Amino acid sequence: MKIFDYRKQIDRIDKRILILLNQRAKLALKIGDEKIKYNIAVESKEREEAVLLGLLDGNKGPLNDEDVFKIYQSIIYACRNLQHVQQV
Repeated sequence: MKIFDYRKQIDRIDKRILILLNQRAKLALKIGDEKIKYNIAVESKEREEAVLLGLLDGNKGPLNDEDVFKIYQSIIYACRNLQHVQQV
């Protein structure tokens, strides 16, 4: 049955996505260290907007732009929260 094979592929992809998300979070923490060192605000609306617009520009589907936007907005929010905790 192909469904089983597709699900196995999705499971492998999900594990890779999680690894990449945690790598991204570690880099966000390093950026947070630099922000603390140079007294820079955690939030950078300009940077976040540039990241989101760049991703939407590169989106070839099948995910629509709204869904990609929401997914990455959540990722950015989670990484920003790590930096907020870091400053406490």
